[in-house]
Amino acid sequence: MTEPSHPVAIYPPGTIVELGSVNDYVYAVILAVMIESSERVSYKVVWWSGRERNEIWVDAMEVQPVPSVDKTPIGFVQENRS
Repeated sequence: MTEPSHPVAIYPPGTIVELGSVNDYVYAVILAVMIESSERVSYKVVWWSGRERNEIWVDAMEVQPVPSVDKTPIGFVQENRS
């Protein structure tokens, strides 16, 4: 038996985002998305500071897309194996 899908909304890889506060932020690009649960999404982002390349994982609440874009809904179907 198949249960209904549980959609998760994400920003796709390649999206340009701002990291940090309003007065102290950097522009970064999303490289990868990690979906830990329907309530927890993390993004691997990269940015350059001079000649230094920086790459980190951040929580979804830490990124703001530039320009503002809609998240892409994706869904998963869970199979009931009983």
